[in-house]
Amino acid sequence: MLKRLLPALMVASLAAVTAADARQSPQLRLVVSKFEGQSDLGQNVSTVVALSLWRTLRRPPENDPNAVYSAVVVWPAASDQPVRTPQQAARLRAGFVVWGAASYYGDGVVVDSYLSTPESRDVYNSRWTVRSGEAAVSLDLPREVFHLGSDVMPARLVDHYSSPGVIAVCSTQRPGCTGPAVGDGMTGLQHDVEWSQVRLDSGPTGWIHQPGLARVSGATAPFAGGLIAYYRGQFAYAAQQWAQIASISTAPAALKEDASSLALAARLRAGTSNPTRCDATWDPQSVFLGQVAVMGWLDRAVMASDARRASAFANAATCLGLARALLEPDDPWLLQAENLIQTESSH
Repeated sequence: MLKRLLPALMVASLAAVTAADARQSPQLRLVVSKFEGQSDLGQNVSTVVALSLWRTLRRPPENDPNAVYSAVVVWPAASDQPVRTPQQAARLRAGFVVWGAASYYGDGVVVDSYLSTPESRDVYNSRWTVRSGEAAVSLDLPREVFHLGSDVMPARLVDHYSSPGVIAVCSTQRPGCTGPAVGDGMTGLQHDVEWSQVRLDSGPTGWIHQPGLARVSGATAPFAGGLIAYYRGQFAYAAQQWAQIASISTAPAALKEDASSLALAARLRAGTSNPTRCDATWDPQSVFLGQVAVMGWLDRAVMASDARRASAFANAATCLGLARALLEPDDPWLLQAENLIQTESSH
């Protein structure tokens, strides 16, 4: 779903999702802040980003009890002020917030973007928890704010998009139609290259044309789209989105590392990948990747029969021994993992 943030409804639209609210009506909200930039540039860039992110959304299977079924991308009102710092993004209490700055450079627009994640993770799937009896270990995201890099968009493309709300809705895939405008919001039904079939908040259905968006490169849409899918429990789809980051030249090295580790976590949680073999040559390279390796074996162990359970716990202990050097002795995750393994070994 894609919606406009109405100034009169700002508090209601950006209210924090409490645990009780999320259990009753699970919904993820991603606000694309107006980007900092001269004249209308920031608003136009936010429109391109919002539409690109919206096109990554996929509805989870309805028979999945752990899935979050609703996700909303919110574009800013023209009167909004840009978000310039992680602290400002956090004060919105909006869920995900994409923010940044844009500037013209020749015939292009340089867009430097960031993604701030929700404060509350308990009601979604971002926190990977493994339990054995009363012992449990939980792994969260590697960081709260991700730098998505500096991408270059064609200036002609950016200048074309002033707001999703003014895009015409066509009865068929016919460019240049004179149908009604999107207005305050729409829900995507299917995407077909540069076209999307939508249902407007006001009721009618039709097609909107988004020329050039399918060719927008950069890490913002696949990384943020992958993170939304991960929160929604769409682990296989999240891994597919994050796999794209490795080939994006403008993606920062830290983001590529995070995307690779998160993709492995997603595949392990989806059951489409085997846990990492932690032999003497294994180098976890990062704290989070080491934690993911341990979580993969622990997850397999608690689901296994007795013989395989013991082997999986032994592999988890081996991975933990190698990853321990990257962690502080009083790290909460480390203490949880050690406690779970020790509890199992004492049985």
